[in-house]
Amino acid sequence: MAVGKISRWSVDLGNVLLQNFSKEDQVAAAEILVRKDCLEHPEVLAKFLLENSKMLPDALRGLKRLVDHNGAENIHIVSRVDKEAVEVNRILIKVNKICELTGLLEANINFVEKRSDKVDVCEKLKIENHIDDRGEVLSYMCKRIPHLIWFAPTKEDIEKWSVIL
Repeated sequence: MAVGKISRWSVDLGNVLLQNFSKEDQVAAAEILVRKDCLEHPEVLAKFLLENSKMLPDALRGLKRLVDHNGAENIHIVSRVDKEAVEVNRILIKVNKICELTGLLEANINFVEKRSDKVDVCEKLKIENHIDDRGEVLSYMCKRIPHLIWFAPTKEDIEKWSVIL
């Protein structure tokens, strides 16, 4: 099937739309989140996340094109996030204006705890194509989701997962 004929898509968040945080930035964000004044001053965390997050080049343009071409109801984010970091990732999406700039529906943002859980979510959503940077994720999906795009894999990931995919 031609990519233009696929209507239901899911996209990973980390290293597909937003560059993953360094370990240091993850720790710093977690420290801000647990401070009791974060509840009274959520702008502190939002400011930190905005200053330290980075969209991948043309990510928003590509996501907007998917939304415009297929309808917002057919485009989902399906991303693995530790349960402690779900709120941080929701704020990241908000401060980077991902929904606002692309038309993505907030209700279509799905977080799972394990990479292997992505395939079940995608099947439930009747996803026809998933975009992910991890070969491991695509290995779970390769027999269950009709079309997959391996986005900017690392050399190590290619060496480890190419045989399976």
